Amino acid sequence: MIFETLAALHGLILAGVSAMAVSHYRGSLAHRLTAAFLLVWFSLSVTGYALGAVGLLGNAAAFVTVSVAVSLGAWRFLRRFGATTGGRIIADPAPTGKRAVLLDGAVVLIAMITAVAAVAATLVIALSFYPNNFDSLAYRFSRAMLYLGQGTLRHLWVANTGGPYSPDTGLLSHLDPRMSFYPLTGVFLYLPNALYGLDGRVFTLNGVLCWLAGGTAVFALSRDMAASRGGALIAAALFLVAPAALVSAASTNDDLISGVPLAAAVLFGVRWAGSRSPVDAVLTGVAFGISFGAKLHFLFYIPVIAALGLYVLAGASRRAAVFAALRRHPGQIALALVLAGGLSGPALAINLWEAGILFPPFPENMNRPFSVVSALVNAILYTTQLFLAPIPDLFAYSDPAARQKIYTAFNEFFNNNVFQWVTTDLGYQAQIPNGPIIYQFRGVATPTGWWGAWEETVWLGLIPWLLVLTMTVAFRLRHRQPGAHLAFWLCAALFLWHLGRCIFSKYVEGAGIYYAFVVGPAIPALAWLWQARNQTGRAMAMTISASVLLVLAGNGVLAYNAFMFNNQRNLPEAVASDFAPRRNAMSADVRACLAASDRITVVYTHWELSIFQLMGANMRASYKLEGPHPVDDPQRLLVYSYPGRSEYGHIPVKVAGPDERRLTVLGVLNTIFGPEVTLVRGPAAPCMSPERAGYVVLQTSFVREGGAENRVRAVTLTDTVGAAKGERLEIRLEQVLPDGTEHLVRDWVDVALLKEPIPLAVAEADGAIRVQARQAGSAEPAAPTLFPLKPGKEVVLPPAGTAGLRSAAR
Repeated sequence: MIFETLAALHGLILAGVSAMAVSHYRGSLAHRLTAAFLLVWFSLSVTGYALGAVGLLGNAAAFVTVSVAVSLGAWRFLRRFGATTGGRIIADPAPTGKRAVLLDGAVVLIAMITAVAAVAATLVIALSFYPNNFDSLAYRFSRAMLYLGQGTLRHLWVANTGGPYSPDTGLLSHLDPRMSFYPLTGVFLYLPNALYGLDGRVFTLNGVLCWLAGGTAVFALSRDMAASRGGALIAAALFLVAPAALVSAASTNDDLISGVPLAAAVLFGVRWAGSRSPVDAVLTGVAFGISFGAKLHFLFYIPVIAALGLYVLAGASRRAAVFAALRRHPGQIALALVLAGGLSGPALAINLWEAGILFPPFPENMNRPFSVVSALVNAILYTTQLFLAPIPDLFAYSDPAARQKIYTAFNEFFNNNVFQWVTTDLGYQAQIPNGPIIYQFRGVATPTGWWGAWEETVWLGLIPWLLVLTMTVAFRLRHRQPGAHLAFWLCAALFLWHLGRCIFSKYVEGAGIYYAFVVGPAIPALAWLWQARNQTGRAMAMTISASVLLVLAGNGVLAYNAFMFNNQRNLPEAVASDFAPRRNAMSADVRACLAASDRITVVYTHWELSIFQLMGANMRASYKLEGPHPVDDPQRLLVYSYPGRSEYGHIPVKVAGPDERRLTVLGVLNTIFGPEVTLVRGPAAPCMSPERAGYVVLQTSFVREGGAENRVRAVTLTDTVGAAKGERLEIRLEQVLPDGTEHLVRDWVDVALLKEPIPLAVAEADGAIRVQARQAGSAEPAAPTLFPLKPGKEVVLPPAGTAGLRSAAR
């Protein structure tokens, strides 16, 4: 418990100093909590950048010292300004009638019950499951561990190999670009967890903490928009149960993590417009910097910036107010910009220095070269999904077959009657240039939504409809209600950001979770809407009341769906396991071998490699990441993990003729995509059984005929991993047909000579290839590996290699 105690003490010091820094801030407790949350994150970010620049990122003493020093510096800096004047820029709400008071109380009670239940269920889930979001396991969490391991913030590929970035033969060929190119402030939030080697569930709690901070910021901004305490509580509850935000809290999607500081930036930016306080300027800059430094979603705000610019220029009074602020407070504005740029800019600078480009190289996802047709198609598809995709989730039946039937019928109706014109000829889809399609439109609702409301399927529930109503009421009251303009723009910003996504990106299925980034700043407008009932006619007031209740109820049903049927994590499974995380993620031998090693190099073998899942066996080891042919280090354990299903093309083969420099099969790593065969090379450990040693991995691809039967007519050998340096290997290939008939394909041929596709004896969709390998010229018999041709089937290793491989079966 020593590391957990030190981590708690470190966290309490940072939180305490940050709380003292804003203790004189004139605002509610919600304002001060949000400000303190930002300052803790600011301290971690500055510490990460500073130590990463001098190669001390993995030094615990330096990390603690610098982070506490930064917190103390922030405290001294903010206390120089004393208490900010704060104040609302919106007049107090109009009096509320007796009938409205009773309604307010009833709706607030419903909202609070819903919110408390959501928070309790989310905490149970967060503590009952190890992280299992595939992106978090692949790169979000593992980046923190890897940066600590190398001590710097250099691109992981360059830092560990010394090789330059190349879009053809370098990073993109061997390593997930997200590992190095994505922004960094989100990673810094996990650095203390990685530094102290905390349990993986603590990483999930970071997401829960951000979610709660988002609800706090929504409440504070709602109060600043003159909402009653009850109206602000309703808004906070609507944020907490907004499906994209709710699911993100436990799934750890970074859309929410970057969206919460964005909501805080709007909060303190609005306050600065009324107070002109340096403290508000500082907090605004810090919040924008953290948000933009955590996720590249801010690029889609270009339409928002353009629209706001036109709005300001179109009004003489607005122009005058903006220019007056620039003249009177240039120092505060400059300080906010410096803080925002200082927190978000270094990641882009590192990208430029290491690779010569600013942003991750994902041409398949961007609308380049720009296509008007793609932008229009995506605008139609995404807008339809934003408003209609949540409808099937409202039927929260416990029977998955019933849910699947509803989803299928819903999608078939729209596909056959509305979107039959959407074809890939329009070029709207995410597609690798001159390569395969990654995502294309398959339905208004994500087809896997019947599994339960999870991060690949959720949107914002019914909230978009309520935002449209808010914009309508705000426009009607723009001359009578001071807050109408702000409420209108908070809603409009979400839809304009949505438009930016449609314009600048290609179609990506399951994009609803991205809207957790923008929902926080928009939700306080709903508190204004609730308050505005008092200044509308009776019919509109009743419409607003009914709409808010309907959205609360509908999103409550969606929350129930997420908690009960989410295929990644749900309450019934948590109860069934007595709220104890299942530990069947890997074979016992894999866990024991990793736990016995203090220096581990994870070899990047395939896209979405579940790196953090491997790290979970030993959170206090020092980790590095390298490509498929790493330099051997006698002090480091090399870990290779390959998908066990045949469609991935990885064939572990035992080589006849002993050589300890080859790979040893340890066991199985169970991932969301299926089981993986885990192999190691390096320092001897008791778990490295000699009878499972001597393996190499042949990386192959199939040449298929296409058509309904999808027959394989040839196999191509693309790489050999794990062979000893200078070793010549020969392989023998036989084709085994479904009826058991065998055909020789190649008889003991040098691997180096297999450059072209190898035709099979019979073009076949099923059956298998039997593969044997040996040292060149060896006469020793080689145990074969059976490699199925049909996708979904698992590779069968020799009997000695399979010992213990199923000990972690689901």
